[in-house]
Amino acid sequence: MDADQWTNGKYYASQIDFEASGELPDTGQLFLHFGMYNSDSSAEVIGSIGKGHSGQGVIQIRGDGLPVSSWTSGLQLTQLQLNSPIQQGPPLTASATWYATKDIHDELYIQWRLLDEHDIQVYQQITDIVPNIPLSGWPAGVFATEKYDLMVPPDIRPGIYRIEMQVYGADQNTAGKPHQIRVEITARKRNFDAPDINTSVTGTFGGEIEMLGYKLDRKTTDLEVTIYWRALGYVTRDYKYFVHLWHDEEIIAQVDSMPMKWQYPTSWWAPREIVGEKIVFDLGDLNKGKEYMITSGFYDPVDGVRLPVTLPDGGHADHSWITIQEVFHE
Repeated sequence: MDADQWTNGKYYASQIDFEASGELPDTGQLFLHFGMYNSDSSAEVIGSIGKGHSGQGVIQIRGDGLPVSSWTSGLQLTQLQLNSPIQQGPPLTASATWYATKDIHDELYIQWRLLDEHDIQVYQQITDIVPNIPLSGWPAGVFATEKYDLMVPPDIRPGIYRIEMQVYGADQNTAGKPHQIRVEITARKRNFDAPDINTSVTGTFGGEIEMLGYKLDRKTTDLEVTIYWRALGYVTRDYKYFVHLWHDEEIIAQVDSMPMKWQYPTSWWAPREIVGEKIVFDLGDLNKGKEYMITSGFYDPVDGVRLPVTLPDGGHADHSWITIQEVFHE
């Protein structure tokens, strides 16, 4: 049946037979790559959590030697990789490949624990092993690979740690020993000292980020604005900032970005850390002698909602931005 005859909400199956080459090795990992395409483009593959990640799907059909850990639930860990060493700031990312030695119908989870050199727990997180497993369960003989972001504190002390991962079910039974792996966290250079600011313009965004002020430098054809922010605590999300240049109540130029040219998301900031950002506007095409205004704020790129602004006197701003200043272009 052609795809244009399929009915929404129904399942369709196809059987494809492959004739393996005689040169196929007897051991080692083996993967099947697949995809769908038409005369114009390839269809995007949607992952288990609903996000598109590539134009190609992958099925692992054979592992590589003995598993690194096994649990009595029938689950085996065949491979675990960590982004180590890693600087303070981003989450620890773990990539794990699992294999079911028998049909698994129980809900299984992973408990991640980060232990320091004195075996003191400094972080814990619980994740699904694989999101959205169907009600029919996890069939025997099936591999699954999943990535996990472990949101350790961005200012965690540098050093050597041990990650302990334990599989357990909904009944809290662990059904086996935890698997352990070493990870190294290195220091990140940060600034906690207030910079020399030409103009102090204060206010807070969402109770998480404080604006300290800015520097303004007018060039022949450019306007350079350097804004300084301070994290009031741990910042929960990766917010984007915006800087708008206004004339006659109309935005005529703007910059939307994550700090440091997308290289330093706000969730990586340490409490009380100060971050500066330089924004450059080209004034070459603007009319001279006119009055312009600069405003700035933050928003969540997931839903586009701007962070509310609280003024120094504790009141709330009418708009979700802070006015930096009026600019006269001469």
